Amino acid sequence: MPETDQKSFEILARTVHEVAGVPTAAIRRESLLVEDLGLDSLALVEVMYVLEERLNIAVPEESLADVKTVMDLLDLF
Repeated sequence: MPETDQKSFEILARTVHEVAGVPTAAIRRESLLVEDLGLDSLALVEVMYVLEERLNIAVPEESLADVKTVMDLLDLF
């Protein structure tokens, strides 16, 4: 896995942990955000907001409609 991909995953995992309290060790690329990690729509929006701030990116909220897994979320940035 390229180093930038690993770094992005680590930032995302840390953010999910901080926002939703999910242990970082439980977060995998294939994890389902709702079923496996217990994120609701509000938590997902908050995760995206924090990621946008940390990474200086902008992701349209409508993009979140198709996000089901951690990998889907990573693909947005």
